[in-house]
Amino acid sequence: MGVSTVMLHCAIQADLVRNQMDLFKFMYTNSIGVGYALFWAAWAMVAEKNDNYKDADKLYTKGIKK
Repeated sequence: MGVSTVMLHCAIQADLVRNQMDLFKFMYTNSIGVGYALFWAAWAMVAEKNDNYKDADKLYTKGIKK
C-alpha cells in the first residue's frame, strides 16, 4: 500500500472520530503525512466544516506548497 493510499484512508477515517481537529493535530505533532498535499487538504476541509475559514485558508496554502 502506497503512502498516498494511506493518507487517503486517514482522510476518510477522520469523519469517524469525535474530534477531527484533534486527530489532525496529533498527526501534525507526530509528523504523520505532513509532506503530502492530501494531508493539508483534508485538515483544511475539517476546518471548513467547523466554520474556521481563516485556518482552512492557511492549511490549503500549505498543501499547495507540497
